[in-house]
Amino acid sequence: MPLCPIVYQQATEYYIQARLEDDGFMKAGETLAGCALEGFKRGLETTGTIELKAYTSLLQTGLCLTAQDKCIGEGYWTQFGYGATNALLQELDVAAMAEGILIIVGVGLKNQFECIKKGGTVYLLVTANSYEEAIHTISQCLLGVDMTLPEWKALYAKVSGYAEKNWKEPYLHGQAVVFVASLAIPITKFSLASKFGKFSKAKLLNKLKANPTFANQVDDLTAISKAADEGKDVGKVVDDIVAKGGAKPDDALLDAAKAFDDNVIDVASVGFQNWKTFQNRVAEQLKNLHPGKKIGNQITLDVYVSGRTTPITIIPDNLIQIEVNGVKKYKVIDAKTANSDLVNKADLTSTCTQNQQAVYPLIDGTTSGSTITKVEMRGAQAQNAFGENVVFDVNGKATIQLETGVEFWVNSSTIDFTQYLIRPRIK
Repeated sequence: MPLCPIVYQQATEYYIQARLEDDGFMKAGETLAGCALEGFKRGLETTGTIELKAYTSLLQTGLCLTAQDKCIGEGYWTQFGYGATNALLQELDVAAMAEGILIIVGVGLKNQFECIKKGGTVYLLVTANSYEEAIHTISQCLLGVDMTLPEWKALYAKVSGYAEKNWKEPYLHGQAVVFVASLAIPITKFSLASKFGKFSKAKLLNKLKANPTFANQVDDLTAISKAADEGKDVGKVVDDIVAKGGAKPDDALLDAAKAFDDNVIDVASVGFQNWKTFQNRVAEQLKNLHPGKKIGNQITLDVYVSGRTTPITIIPDNLIQIEVNGVKKYKVIDAKTANSDLVNKADLTSTCTQNQQAVYPLIDGTTSGSTITKVEMRGAQAQNAFGENVVFDVNGKATIQLETGVEFWVNSSTIDFTQYLIRPRIK
């Protein structure tokens, strides 16, 4: 290798390490390790000037230091702060890569990172009473957002309900607040419009589309971003989105449903939070796959079977109203979770309750002899979900017809409970 490239490489390595030390991400003379090493490597791999390499190195180090695994076991607002800071750094990364330049023109890297680093740890000084002010300050510092604190608080008030409704875990809630609010800021409010204009917003939306945690809400986020850039009332757009029903079942409903006999099995296997995450994921995806269709969660069904005088009661996780050849029918969706492999399990009958084992084969049409003679749905959940176009009698019941076949959604990962596979009961 010629001498000049060698010297340039050594100078680059020295400069990047000096920047990491100067900005507090590592101590002087310390051996590169952990997040600093991860940032150092990315900086070297970046094509461009030494300044851009150093910038990228600092950015990657910050992303690593604010990853979700760095705040496990911390309090709510600490986790929220890590998530919010990580989201801001992700946005900075998107903007930088979109433009291919140092995006805060005329501002030194030290000043750019000073507002989020302290003692080698990147975080937001967030408490329950100051997170709005903190995020506003960081947004100004990192993204050059030209908004006063009252303007920011007014914007936050418009989008906070949507963020909280869809992402309740503190770290994800922190990320969501930043992502949603940033997309809701008109591009005219960014001090350098070319820095985070429509192109960079599009890049951020593409990034979120590839993230399972945010993928289901990308259409909503796109609508929010478009409304902001067109000067429309973002608050009204968000209200309309929330009014559509949101994607997730109500928390109170899930808290009650965890005690239902069919859900007790799943909760005992994977824990309430993982079960709840999967239930929410299935409900979200059903809305995406069946736009405009009425969908109910945890609907009580009384199934009358030939040869019996009393009904068999089941409570499907989800029930979808569909139309088959002009006839209104209802599809039963069962969301099953376990720490065992449900994807490759030949027969899921053993994962079902006694009542499900009696009814599901009849719905599937895989048994002879007994037949379903009548199905009634009942309860407040049924009326809330389907009351607009279904007549319930004085006892709060409505006779319905079930579509053939129970559709099972099973977790395809025992680590990430947003991953799923759709399959029949018997493969």
